[in-house]
Amino acid sequence: MVFAGDVLLASGLIVLAFKLLILERDMLATLDRSASERLALARNSRTSLGSATARDPLPRHDEPSQRRSLPGMV
Repeated sequence: MVFAGDVLLASGLIVLAFKLLILERDMLATLDRSASERLALARNSRTSLGSATARDPLPRHDEPSQRRSLPGMV
């Protein structure tokens, strides 16, 4: 026999799981939207730089950045 408390507990856990899924979906949608905006901005800046480098006879290469250690204990 199932007790009413068990049913309430199970339904509460199911509701919490659905709320967590909805929250994660919204967070991923926000991340995807911001990543798409940054990608479009990067493409636009490359396009504007591409026309300038087409006239430049020497191709420009990215310089390697110096490595820095992260703060704190590892």
